[in-house]
Amino acid sequence: MAREERTAVAFESGRLKTAGVTEEAGVNLRVVAGGRVGVAGTTAAAPDLEELVARARASAELESASTSPFHPSPPARRPHLLRSRRRRLAPAVNRDGRHLVERLAREGCQVNVAIEREVGETAVGNTAGARGGYAATG
Repeated sequence: MAREERTAVAFESGRLKTAGVTEEAGVNLRVVAGGRVGVAGTTAAAPDLEELVARARASAELESASTSPFHPSPPARRPHLLRSRRRRLAPAVNRDGRHLVERLAREGCQVNVAIEREVGETAVGNTAGARGGYAATG
């Protein structure tokens, strides 16, 4: 499972022109069936997991035999930071944009600024019990 939230602001001639938040989420599945690796993914809000497995198995039929078996690793525990950052993201992007416009302002110059910030999280697991995940910002 992967989720990403993007906050963007744009200033034109020193004034706020646009501001918005978008969110994307999806599920990707990798299977090993008959020694072959297959993949399938979806961005559906309520994915049909049986259909996803069927598509991943169909994908495996098209691939050559796998040369790297999957080995389970111990579950990883990481602090969950995404939710606390998400609440502060939109005001911070707007504040940073305004600050940048003020610093760049010069008499007779038109200042246009666009800023984007992303936060995301990815969770992974396998049928052998390995689980993990990570948060990322950009």
